[in-house]
Amino acid sequence: MDANALFGYGFTAYQMGDMILAIEQLEALLALDPDYSSLYPYLAKAYEAEGRFDDALEILEKGIKVDEYNEQLYVLAGKLSFKRQRPNEGERFLRQVIALNPSNVEAVQTLAAYFKHVEMYDELLELMSHVKEMGEEDPIYTWYEATALRENDDFDKALKCYREIEVGYEHDVDFLEEYGYFLLEFGKREEAKLKFQQVLLLQPENTGVSELLQNLD
Repeated sequence: MDANALFGYGFTAYQMGDMILAIEQLEALLALDPDYSSLYPYLAKAYEAEGRFDDALEILEKGIKVDEYNEQLYVLAGKLSFKRQRPNEGERFLRQVIALNPSNVEAVQTLAAYFKHVEMYDELLELMSHVKEMGEEDPIYTWYEATALRENDDFDKALKCYREIEVGYEHDVDFLEEYGYFLLEFGKREEAKLKFQQVLLLQPENTGVSELLQNLD
């Protein structure tokens, strides 16, 4: 069976959710033609679906050696590294993607979410500054920037960022709640109440915000 046929069978099996068959076909393709770069992300994802995380990471690293400009391989390796509690490796893979292509939103957002989760706010600000310097603009980046500035007690700059994107996020409960708490902390009580009221319009069952509003009245 030729390489294209093996890939076709493996890819179809993967799409159908038959990971065992997908692995079998893609491993056969790997043995036949290790330079067939399209096989690597699907074989890695099939391994991951079967709980074979170390095999998935190993195949992604092999794939990167075959196709060093394949951004998908770096992103998958980064995400899987985080899942396997290997944050330094995850960060390294994602930074490599961003160096190749700063417009790779998935890579930027994954790394930004990691920095936010582990409270690495200086690194988060540095990342947002870098992608903006490279000409990449996205409201979610400004939100990340606002969060990091708030956590670093740079309230004036944080307020400017929140103001910049509040129109686009007026229906986003997470944004409104975060913005409301920030305004309350910043001393803008009435504005904060308005944001919390918007939260309850969108999410009436939010008892935490409901109780907070009662205390503010």
